[in-house]
Amino acid sequence: MKYVHNKNIIHRDIKPDNFMMGRGKNSNLLYLIDFGLGKKYRSSKTKIHIRFEEHKNLTGTARYCSINAIKGCGK
Repeated sequence: MKYVHNKNIIHRDIKPDNFMMGRGKNSNLLYLIDFGLGKKYRSSKTKIHIRFEEHKNLTGTARYCSINAIKGCGK
């Protein structure tokens, strides 16, 4: 997650189904998959966060969403 956030991206659909374990010599690695809902959350150059918005439709899987996402706060 830290690596993804350092690339200025939020995944927006974190849930158990979107993690996979490596195989063989990579069996100690955990992979984050399915970036279909991913979005840049800040500028790569200035590191300024994108504008906060309210009254947004739910993005992601409701069962695993944050309280703010369920309330309609989003990016």
